[in-house]
Formats: sequence, structure tokens, C-alpha cells
Amino acid sequence: PFRMIATLGVAWEKVDDNAIAHPPHPAARNAVRPARPRRRAAPHTRTKPTPPPDSPPAPAPPNSTSTSTEAEALTDARRRADAGRIDDALQLVDDELARDPLDVAARHLRCVLALAGGDPRRALEEGRRLLYVAPHLVVGHLLMHRLHTALDDRAAARRALVIALRELERQPSGPLPLGDGVTTDDAAAEIRALLASSSSPEPA
Repeated sequence: PFRMIATLGVAWEKVDDNAIAHPPHPAARNAVRPARPRRRAAPHTRTKPTPPPDSPPAPAPPNSTSTSTEAEALTDARRRADAGRIDDALQLVDDELARDPLDVAARHLRCVLALAGGDPRRALEEGRRLLYVAPHLVVGHLLMHRLHTALDDRAAARRALVIALRELERQPSGPLPLGDGVTTDDAAAEIRALLASSSSPEPA
């Protein structure tokens, strides 16, 4: 028998009959096959530890520019009020409150300007807003005493004095916040005098 040894053209080779009758053992065939190279395992890569998160930035210091702008606006509002321009002063205060609704100084001045404008009921509403923002403000309770007195509500006026004295006794000696230089001792003496006069019987 013959076998073809080329795929192109005509080329034949005679095959030994013994090779056909006794084919080689499969193990022998495997022995002559070239060994397949083993795949190398991928090198082990060490995972880098995740770095800790960056610490949050330090809080920024208070903006002195905005504080000075607020002080200038309120000073200008007082100057206009002293000149009789109450509406202009109120507009400046309202602009400041639009920027910071919790501005205690602006709330206090808003109440004072409303009283100066001849509207005690409007001033009373402003005073309540002031004490909502700053419930421990002594001058706020003294202002409420003035407003209740203007509205002829003596019981509420006396109650405002009692609260003012109670808050005053909790504060250290010194100038009162928003008190225009009035000290705690002077305020306490004035409040006690007002309470004494309000409890004395009225002359017949």
C-alpha cells in the first residue's frame, strides 16, 4: 500500500505491511509528542492598603468683613432714625435680616424702630420675634416691659420685669449685651425699683 506524503502535487510513499498490521501503542505515540509547556501562574501581586481618608479641613475663621458690614449697616440705620428717617432705617435693618434672620442686634433694633415709629403693636410682634431668637436677652425683656406699658397691659409689663430680673441674676457682672453701656448692677437696681412701684397701691 501507499500513502500520500504531500498535499500538493503527486507524491506517494510505500508503507510497510508490518506497520499497518501492528500500529504503535498509544503510549508510544504520546512519548514522541512534544510536551506542552505549562502555563506559569500569574505572579501574586500584593494589594496596597487603602490610605486613610484625608482629615476634614479646619473650619474657616469668622468673616470679619461680614461682621463689619453688619455693624456699619446698623450704625447707619440708627443714624437715619435719629434724623427722623424711620422708614429708611427700617429698610436697612430689613436688608440685614434678609441676610441673617438670626441677627439679634438687628432684631432688637427692628423692635426699637417699630416703637419709635408709633406702632407699639407692630413693635410687640417684633419683640416676640427677638425673644424667640434670644430668650435670655435682658434688654429684650425690658423692651417688652415698655411695650406692654404702652399698650396698658400692666400684668404683662410686670411679668416682663420679673423675667428680666431672673435672667439678669444669671449673668456675670458687667455691661449688658445691647445695653448701650448699662451695667448689670444698674439694670438690677432699676428693675427692682420698677417692680416695687408696680406693686404699691395706686393713690385714690
